[in-house]
Amino acid sequence: MANTRWHGEIGEHYVLYRLMREGFNAAVARINADILDIYAADRKGIPFAVQVKTKTDAEAWRLNEKHENIQDTRLFYAFIDLGKSLEKESPNVFILPSAEVARVCRTEHKAWLNTPPSGSLLK
Repeated sequence: MANTRWHGEIGEHYVLYRLMREGFNAAVARINADILDIYAADRKGIPFAVQVKTKTDAEAWRLNEKHENIQDTRLFYAFIDLGKSLEKESPNVFILPSAEVARVCRTEHKAWLNTPPSGSLLK
């Protein structure tokens, strides 16, 4: 199995491969670009961007407070689940618009903040 630091790159290159296979023009953004991982354009040349989040069974998709406010009609998230092993043929992929990811992040963060700690007398 590949080193865990490579999982993100594996996910990005898998999404790049799938986009290009479907006829989109696409390129990986510079390393550590702030909001996006892939620049792309559809067959008509209309641009869009993809933020890739990759995990294995031993990991979780990592989102934080900044994702609560990232909403752009041309930005999509690709959530890649590599599963237990990188040897399986193709990972599970989930594509969501950024507005939906922001909404879920806000809702879940608020719920987490309103949940008393385990063993708390505030229950």
